[in-house]
Amino acid sequence: MRRIFLLIMTFVLALGSLPVLAQENLVAVDALGLPVDYDQKTDSLFINGIDTEAVKGNSTTLYINGFNCGSQDVIRRDGKFYITESILEEKLNMALSENGVLEVVEKKIEKVEILPDKTYAIINCQSGKALTNDGNKLFTSDYTNAENQKFKILDSGIEGFYHIRTVKTNRNLDVYNHWTDPGVQIIVWDVGNGDNQKFSVEFTEGGCYITARGRQLPIDEYGEGIVQNAIHGGDSQKWKIVEIG
Repeated sequence: MRRIFLLIMTFVLALGSLPVLAQENLVAVDALGLPVDYDQKTDSLFINGIDTEAVKGNSTTLYINGFNCGSQDVIRRDGKFYITESILEEKLNMALSENGVLEVVEKKIEKVEILPDKTYAIINCQSGKALTNDGNKLFTSDYTNAENQKFKILDSGIEGFYHIRTVKTNRNLDVYNHWTDPGVQIIVWDVGNGDNQKFSVEFTEGGCYITARGRQLPIDEYGEGIVQNAIHGGDSQKWKIVEIG
């Protein structure tokens, strides 16, 4: 009798130690079918990532489409990495169907008519933060309807391209030093007529790409700054233009 009791207790304890993946709605990273890279030195996990400096010493940090999603979003069990379904949908625009197949979740962003007498906020589709300027610096921050988060989108003189001008300083978005390489900072500078201050606005269902003339490198929310970057399909380089006045 005692032996049977011990066997039952051993079985119960074993069940208790199993990963409760179904209850927690976890998805194994290696099942996503996306480029995955684990950097052991920095203990960082990149999913469909672009080169991003990791902070050494943190528990596993998750980067999706180059955006730091934080260490709390990764669960490590038995040498494998898992993320929650909510993060899967929020950061990768993907979800598991009823039969367990990964499917893209379409996020439809309404197209806005661009008019020179209107004022706009420009919101990043990944972080939900607004394009903001401080002096020459351009970054994203929580939207507060502040003057440094308001922009005019003006005809540049070339069809399909615009000057994106700050309301607070009356200066233009500008690709630093006219450079054409990926990773170059987008700043705010005195009004000029160079191609580095002329941007196309290409609307898609998931947001719009904002791209300097002749570069094919959309502006991208990258860490604390805004850069031009190679197209990677992530929401960090898709934007929602909202008419606010």
